[in-house]
Amino acid sequence: MQATTWCGSKRREGDARLRSVLMAGWLLGVCLTVAMGLIHLRVWLDGYRELPIIGPLFILNAICSGVLATALLTAPARLRAPVAIVTALFTAGTLMGLILSLTVGLFGMHEVMQAPFVVTTLVVETAGVVVLLLIAALHHRRQGHR
Repeated sequence: MQATTWCGSKRREGDARLRSVLMAGWLLGVCLTVAMGLIHLRVWLDGYRELPIIGPLFILNAICSGVLATALLTAPARLRAPVAIVTALFTAGTLMGLILSLTVGLFGMHEVMQAPFVVTTLVVETAGVVVLLLIAALHHRRQGHR
């Protein structure tokens, strides 16, 4: 009887720990997604709005980031992993756009590392992709054990 109680208590303890990690991950994913959108909004306001193609893409990124952050916060449990994956893919696409702009140029724009927010954006977007994919995997794993 004690062994069953002990195993059950360990399982509940592990489940509680996983829930805490998931909650922290979700909140961090939301914060990183919002930060990405705010960076794009700030840069757009600072003058990128005047650039053809790039300007509209920056404001579109800010809007989509807000929509995705809201979706992360409000998605029902069965949709959390897919929403995290979609957000991670969007973030990865944004990150690839910056990397292309830094290396070969994108839509006639060639960014430099010394430009405002470039390093911050690289960190925020890389962390966003990693965190969102990890929480999607953990959530999927947790759903599979139910």
